[in-house]
Amino acid sequence: MSGRDLPERVGVLGFGEVGETTARAFADRGATVTVVNRSPDALRERLADDPLDVAEDPAGVARASDLVVSAVWPTSAREVAAAAAPGADGVVYVDLNTVSPPATRAMAAAIEDAGGSFHKGIIRGAVARRGTDVQ
Repeated sequence: MSGRDLPERVGVLGFGEVGETTARAFADRGATVTVVNRSPDALRERLADDPLDVAEDPAGVARASDLVVSAVWPTSAREVAAAAAPGADGVVYVDLNTVSPPATRAMAAAIEDAGGSFHKGIIRGAVARRGTDVQ
């Protein structure tokens, strides 16, 4: 990825307001998007007629992706990063949470020890459905 080039394969961990908006924004721009949440079977049923793919777990999302965006609750961010790590070799992992420095270091270590690249991201203001610009 460079400049305004978008990755072909994007994974989104968490499918709440931020996760769904992020996933759909990438899909609208032509990326193959794989998602997961705490209940993958229910999510798979909900998205049965949707172009988004649903993985079984965070590692499955990472294995299917070049870029992974973590949009889970801050209380589960560390656990989810550790669960994604087995599939994170070569992956750019962006965490959108505000968590403590020790938690951030632990997430970075898990992803980087697996061969991925860990980055912190932020969201400013409200996420507008379908109006989000992925840059």
